[in-house]
Parts: sequence; C-alpha cells; structure tokens
Amino acid sequence: ACCTINQAEVLALLEAIRWVGRQVLRAENKSAVLYTDSRVALAMMADSGNHLQHIEEIRSLMSSLRDQHGWRLGIEWTRAHVGTMGNEEADRLAKEAAGEVGNQEVFGKPSKGRLKTQVRAESFMRWEQIWQETDDGNHTRSIFPTVADRMRTTMKFSWRLTMLLSGHGRLRNYLYRFNLAETDQCVCGSGDFQDWDHILYDCQLFESPRSSLERKCIVSGSDWIF
Repeated sequence: ACCTINQAEVLALLEAIRWVGRQVLRAENKSAVLYTDSRVALAMMADSGNHLQHIEEIRSLMSSLRDQHGWRLGIEWTRAHVGTMGNEEADRLAKEAAGEVGNQEVFGKPSKGRLKTQVRAESFMRWEQIWQETDDGNHTRSIFPTVADRMRTTMKFSWRLTMLLSGHGRLRNYLYRFNLAETDQCVCGSGDFQDWDHILYDCQLFESPRSSLERKCIVSGSDWIF
C-alpha cells in the first residue's frame, strides 16, 4: 500500500532475476534479456551510488548468475503502450492485481518521499493542536485562526510585520505592561488602548494613511478588511 511506482518497477526486475535464478539447473540456453519500460529503474541500476536494498540484490544476483553459472544477462528498455506483447501483458496483470482485495504484501517499506510526507503531515497536525490549545498568541490567533491560514499566506515577513502580528512593538498598551510608559492610552485622546487594533482600525491620527491604503486595495481588487 505504501510502495511507489518506481519501487514496484524495481521489485518487478528483482522478481524476474529471481525467476532466472531458479532456471539455473534446467536451462540449456543460459542467456536472458529482461525488458522494462521504466527509465527510472534503469537509471537507478546504472547509478553506482545507489545502494537501495533491491538494487543491491539485483546486482548481486546478476553477478552470481554470470560468474558462478555462466549466464549472459542484460536489462534493456522498451517503450510502453505500443503493443509489445510481454509489456502489455505485464501491465494488464499489474492492474488486475492492484484491484484485487486481500493480496499478500510482498514489499511494505515506504519510500523516503512518503516518509517525509507522513512526518510533515503529523508535524502539521501537532502544530495545529498546540496552536489551538495554548493560551499564548491570542492576538496572532485573531489574525491566523489556524496554522493552515498562516501557511497559505504568501506575504514577505519583516520584523515590523512580526511586531504587528504578535501585538508587540513600541505601543503604549505593550510598553505599559513593563512600566515603560505612563499610560496605556493612545495619544490621539480617544481614551482607547494604544494597541495595533486601535492603530489599524480606529486611531484618527492614522486616518489619512488608512484611507490611502483602502483606495489601493480597491484599485488592486484586494479585500478591504478595516
């Protein structure tokens, strides 16, 4: 279930080599050419730096058949879906087996790519769980309710944007918590806390840049959230 197409192609070559090996004692013509429509499998075989389990086993079996039993063996590429009898039959049998229920699994080792995908998915779920359960980051969570919302964001983050998203920065409501400001109220005189929500939505001192930003959003077709 976790086997990739490329792993299956290599496994098919290995099974073919094993079949050849079983003919050692009864075969008169010790010559065989195996055909595959997988260029990837051939490239993996040709790569001397590839030491995957099945690749190494194929090399070992072919070497043994040649050196100890005098076989002449080759593996060649054939084009798929052009009516080659053996290749078409192999495709038919593979599709038939894939659709059957209860087949015995002959290879269950997941690929590195599948493992990475699985680890990433599990990490993402854990991250989401922590994000929903923590008491910290309420301001950031009001902007990004879920981790998925954050991951869909393509904006370039800067230290200024990070301060806005975290609710930190040189604003009175934040500085007052550390006794770095005499009051937490905005200098605009409204009596409201001077935090980012006030600056973005209500502060009259920023009415002009707020209106300018609104016009730019309308012209560009972006949503205006204020």
